[in-house]
Amino acid sequence: MNAARALATTAGVTTPRLRVKPRLGSVTVANPCVTVARRDAVMFAGRFVHPFASSSQRMRERKGLVVRATSKDDDTDSTTTTTNTPLDIDALVTELTDFTKIGKRDEAYFVGQMVLLFCLAFPPAGGELSKADLGLSPSAFDPVIGSSLLLLSIVFVFRGITDLGNSLTPFPKPREDNELVTNGAYAVTRHPMYSGLIFGSCGVALVTGSPVRTVLAACLAALLYFKSQKEEEYLTQKHGEQYAAYQGKTPRLVPNVAGIGELLETTFGSLRREKED
Repeated sequence: MNAARALATTAGVTTPRLRVKPRLGSVTVANPCVTVARRDAVMFAGRFVHPFASSSQRMRERKGLVVRATSKDDDTDSTTTTTNTPLDIDALVTELTDFTKIGKRDEAYFVGQMVLLFCLAFPPAGGELSKADLGLSPSAFDPVIGSSLLLLSIVFVFRGITDLGNSLTPFPKPREDNELVTNGAYAVTRHPMYSGLIFGSCGVALVTGSPVRTVLAACLAALLYFKSQKEEEYLTQKHGEQYAAYQGKTPRLVPNVAGIGELLETTFGSLRREKED
């Protein structure tokens, strides 16, 4: 081919260069179970980042927090997640109304939880007392902090319900078809719904400035701690070493700041994308 090109050049004829289209392939990253698509990707610090991803998504990919994967059957990219069984409302109602299991699921924790939540919403006698009535000076930051905690409460409870899927139950004892969920909100705390209820009760106490609600919030936090402790005994029996490993890397009720930020980003990011679609 080089000789033919030299003759053509001597004759004044320019031959076009052949362009070889690169073959599509995949590159194995740190996790050997996940592959990253090479097509339509750009290299950044040793990682392939999709050029059409949002800025926040690309930043997470660059940090290694999100890995994009492709199926062998098609070329469509998707973010690798753990798919949980969707919540079956009928099955949940059947679980709640199965009176043959009364006394076998530690229902007393749930009853106490509902009583405390009711008292927080409608405090008993003396609930209208304020800090000023007790000679205490209220802080100007209490409403701001309380409102922030209420926002966190909504996010944690909402994501806790949706991420848990069909394993949802209000009782400490897991359902027979329980699946161990460790992604989403459950990667931030082991009991995000309990965390959300504690945040919400503390937020209500701060916004209203009610000492009675403050005491009730502390009682609810203590009850949910012991309820989570009982629940984890059942989960350890059911899932064994897998749950023990999960306990070792995920906080029980109090999340770290990075975990809160990641949960807020993914929650509001997904809501924004759904709104745009």
